[in-house]
Amino acid sequence: MPQNAREFQKPVLLDGETLTPEVVAAVADGRPVTLCPRAMERVRRSYDVLLDAAENGQIIYGVTVGVGQNKDQTEFTAFDRHDADIMAASRAFNASLLRAHGNATGKHLSVRLTRATMVTRLNNFLYGAAGVSEHIVYAYEAFLNKEITPVIPGDGSIGVADIAIISHIGLAMMGEGDVCFQGKKLTAIAAMKQVNLQPIQPVVKDAIAIVCSNAFSAAKLRWCWRISLSTLSFAKEPISSVLRQLTAISLRFLRRHLPCAPTLKPGRWGTSCASCYKALTSQAPTTTAICKIHSASAAVFIFWPNCSVLMNWPTTNWLFT
Repeated sequence: MPQNAREFQKPVLLDGETLTPEVVAAVADGRPVTLCPRAMERVRRSYDVLLDAAENGQIIYGVTVGVGQNKDQTEFTAFDRHDADIMAASRAFNASLLRAHGNATGKHLSVRLTRATMVTRLNNFLYGAAGVSEHIVYAYEAFLNKEITPVIPGDGSIGVADIAIISHIGLAMMGEGDVCFQGKKLTAIAAMKQVNLQPIQPVVKDAIAIVCSNAFSAAKLRWCWRISLSTLSFAKEPISSVLRQLTAISLRFLRRHLPCAPTLKPGRWGTSCASCYKALTSQAPTTTAICKIHSASAAVFIFWPNCSVLMNWPTTNWLFT
């Protein structure tokens, strides 16, 4: 076996602290992962801290109270990890939360981009601050190593795109929805049965830990950053210079494709006109642009560092196909 092939089969160690664009790309391409024991101990400690706080009467978003507009609605007046009824109710709440937020639409993400998203979130968990239970962490590891890849629609909603998109990862791990496995599309539960994996039962803060993340955007950003470092000669330049050059590249693209070109001007905050709104959101990277021809304000776009909007640029998707 060639040396590079053996190296590719060697698992990447994830420790919650040292993830690089190169590692994200390698895992996206199919390289397996392994979890740092010290990082897993941090995961267990953070989960215990969360449970202790809930049992001591602390109000915790998505655990003892609801989420979103229901954030002031009490779910549990007295949380007890040893009470079977309370834990069953918590599992039901977590499952409902994943189902309620798994509402992305559009073209499915590539296997590579989905794997990049999963390894990014898995490494986040290992930092030890998510309050997630360890069986969720092991589920991410198993899905990556057994090459079970959730089928995820790629269009979320403005402002919370990642939540709608990555909720489908949790649903697949619950045995719901579809996955790609061994080159075929099949139901998640069927693929899990083939490799003897049990569906997860998210509890306490697990669902919040799965969905409340920018892992999708961060995965895209890490990949594009790797490409830019290797192709645009950014490697030795300060971050401010890199961002200025990326802005210039974005503006050149905008000016070629928008009806109000060439009047677009860079700025940290700005508005787009109603006639340009669709083109901006569907065809171009979001660099704040001000239309001085149409002038009517239709929407506000945030320039760096809000990459959750920036990286929705479909042109970046080809990097993962």
